[in-house]
This record gives sequence, C-alpha cells and structure tokens, in this order.
Amino acid sequence: IRAVQISNYRAGKALLLNVHITHHAGTTFCDAMKQLGPAPAFACMRDDRDRDEWPPSLDHHRPWTRDETDGNAIALRKAYHFLSWE
Repeated sequence: IRAVQISNYRAGKALLLNVHITHHAGTTFCDAMKQLGPAPAFACMRDDRDRDEWPPSLDHHRPWTRDETDGNAIALRKAYHFLSWE
C-alpha cells in the first residue's frame, strides 16, 4: 500500500496532509515542504493569503468526511502538493 501511495503522490494524484500538533515542529516541516512545491502561505495552513489558489469548490471546513476525501484531495492537489491542519 505504501508504495502505491508514494507512486500516486509522485504522479500528482495524491495530497500530503500533515495533521499538525501546535508547537511541535510543524512550521519547520512546512518550510521544508515549501522548498519542494506549492503549499498554503501561512504555516502550510489556509488563510486569506491563499484565497486565489484555494479551490473555489471547497468550503474550507476541516476535517472533511471520508466520503469527501477523494474530491477534496483532487481539487486541492491542483493548487498544492502539501498542506497542514491544526
């Protein structure tokens, strides 16, 4: 399963999502991920600076349900390769 997940990410079909525990190196991890590709502006979490890139089809709620994962991941992957939730 892990190899398939990595392959999907490399092919642009998967989104990396960090469930960030506040003040435990999430910002450092985010900075490293921004060097590899697009991520939301503020600590890899969505804020007003991202409104032009955030897919308009998403209503910004999180976490989303299991049934919403496929569509949300596809929409977000078009703008970002990584994002973080707190």
